[in-house]
Amino acid sequence: MWKDPDNPDFSQNKEFPVGTCVFKILLNNSTPEQMPIQDGAPTMHAVISKSTSNGKERNDFASPLRLIQVDFAVVDKRSPIGWVFGTFMYNKDEPGKGPWDRLTLVGLQWGNDHWLTNKVYEETKAVAKPRECYINPKAEKIRIREGGTRPTWGWNGRMNGPADNFISACASCHSTSTSHPMYNGKVKNGVKQTYGMVPPLTMAASPQPKPGNTFSDVMIYFRNVMGGVPFDEGVNPKNPDEYDPSYKSKVKSADYSLQLQVGWANYKKWKEDHETLVQSVFRKTRYVIGSELAGASDLSQRDQGRQEPTDDGPVE
Repeated sequence: MWKDPDNPDFSQNKEFPVGTCVFKILLNNSTPEQMPIQDGAPTMHAVISKSTSNGKERNDFASPLRLIQVDFAVVDKRSPIGWVFGTFMYNKDEPGKGPWDRLTLVGLQWGNDHWLTNKVYEETKAVAKPRECYINPKAEKIRIREGGTRPTWGWNGRMNGPADNFISACASCHSTSTSHPMYNGKVKNGVKQTYGMVPPLTMAASPQPKPGNTFSDVMIYFRNVMGGVPFDEGVNPKNPDEYDPSYKSKVKSADYSLQLQVGWANYKKWKEDHETLVQSVFRKTRYVIGSELAGASDLSQRDQGRQEPTDDGPVE
């Protein structure tokens, strides 16, 4: 993709080779009073943006951030999605020689358990457990002990980290990574809506579909999409319950890499900011007449996987 750094190529679906291992660290600006479990965590300083609806206001000073989570993912074709995801949380009570040793495994995920619908979960009184996830009992005890509003780590018992949105799951969120926004068949205030990073659920103890959505729309996010296959491949928005082989995606897969998706979006935004007036008019005209996909730079609007957006905006 980046063979020519001045002209990256995203014309084909991306697929990471077997054995690929990715990890990332997550930090937050919580205080010791808010999150005492983070006492002694590795600390870094960074300039972070405010939580604003327009995304344009930025801080111009560095804030101390403490480690809260370490995510990892490995390509493994034995998995029904081609990946195995996992996450650790910082835990001051975890034994270790230094701060970076005080990590408690939250769990692993290698599939989305499409069979575990909300109906099954409620009818079994939450006895039905995901079969393609593992939740560390030690981490579960910590979640219950902390007494927060999170009902489970991920939706209906699936795996997600402490900094992540409990209405989703690691594999679910990453499966949405693509080259461009994907139209979800809905229109709001005259604007076509696109799939977000998380399912259209309310942030409640018992999450329910947002207005205009059903649990069928929600379950689109919990399919086992194989790595290298676009998220909306085979998904007909008019009949989301059934796989439709005739429905072909118009976007390319970023193979579960939201970082690749965001990197591509930032590059495309930079290109747009430096194009001539003629180039800008031509690009926008092609989009209006439907000969071109929505701009890849629009993906930056979908960064809602970890925190509930303060404003729905043009994207659900």
